[in-house]
Amino acid sequence: MSFTNAQGHNFLSKDDYGSSVHIVSFYQQNIARVLVDYQKKVFDKFEVPLNQVLTEIHDHGAAIDDYLSAKPGWQFLILFDIDCIPLHASFLAQIFNYIAQGDTLFGVAQQAQHYPHRHVYAGPACMGLSRQLYESLGCPSFTATSRGDVGEELTYLAEENGYQVKLLWPTSVYEPKWPLGSDRVFGIGTTYDNVVFHSFQARNNLKSVMLFIRTCRRVLGQSRPYCVRTLGYAAWFVLNNTAVRLVRSLGRKIKLLAAR
Repeated sequence: MSFTNAQGHNFLSKDDYGSSVHIVSFYQQNIARVLVDYQKKVFDKFEVPLNQVLTEIHDHGAAIDDYLSAKPGWQFLILFDIDCIPLHASFLAQIFNYIAQGDTLFGVAQQAQHYPHRHVYAGPACMGLSRQLYESLGCPSFTATSRGDVGEELTYLAEENGYQVKLLWPTSVYEPKWPLGSDRVFGIGTTYDNVVFHSFQARNNLKSVMLFIRTCRRVLGQSRPYCVRTLGYAAWFVLNNTAVRLVRSLGRKIKLLAAR
């Protein structure tokens, strides 16, 4: 696959993948393998090489930083969460049309809920940028800061230095959960601009896992929305993750009580 800009000029071929162009998602062992496999199947259908990185770094932002430091030759970076997929092959070309000139940060609209302000930013669940822009912003870390969540600092710096921020906004939300700006919402099973689907919280939310599998199977042209065997495995994995988190939480509470 190759990509062309708005004027019809080819500026990227598949030979660039892995050298100057990096399309990456990160996941840990606590993610059900079925999610990883289905995401890969969607990208394979669109003939887009996706680098799915299994990391032991628990902080998402730190994992991105670590990846970039190990890949000094990158010129374009496109990030996807492991439970996020494009719905159309042409979407990748749309991203490159925005980021190719080096003055635009691209991403889905998100808003951190644990900060007091209502700052909408380009979320790393689906984000694209050029190295030119990254360096113009001072090569910021993707880790959370005192004023923003993972990757949010890039939006702050772009806004403060006169660069463009292109946001994709929700066009449908299966289960609205969080405010987005002054009059919008996003949540479990959010579709952005009818071109990107992000299930959110797929690590420990069975409904989110089901929505992700169903959406992937629809993109892949598979007639049944679910495979019973696959869904059963995913359900077991999510419930196991939930049980582990409850046990750890209980252990922390016991330690606190014992320390009193």
